[in-house]
Amino acid sequence: MAQTTQTDGGAIGDTQEVDGSERIQIWKDVSGEAAHIREHENQIIAAARAEAAALRADVAKAEGRTQNLETKIEEFSRRMLAWETGSCSGHSRNSHPHYDDKLDDQSVEDGEDI
Repeated sequence: MAQTTQTDGGAIGDTQEVDGSERIQIWKDVSGEAAHIREHENQIIAAARAEAAALRADVAKAEGRTQNLETKIEEFSRRMLAWETGSCSGHSRNSHPHYDDKLDDQSVEDGEDI
């Protein structure tokens, strides 16, 4: 049984018979092109997935750095507040190891004459 179809080689309205073996070859050609297209699409999808994974890794690194900076800023703020209120580890502002509290009440002129 032959089927009549229009082929690329004919003019409009011009038909030619296509036998079973030609139909199989046309189907192979078309399916081969479809397989090639699917392979190309799969490559594009794989590349997009790899790029997305790399971007997610970059975001995770950035979030980690942001969290680290937030922690450092909070610690700095606590230290500044403690310093401003004079409550750093319970020491007074005059906690230098060579500072002499007894000299606070003495006048500079009370010292020895030069």
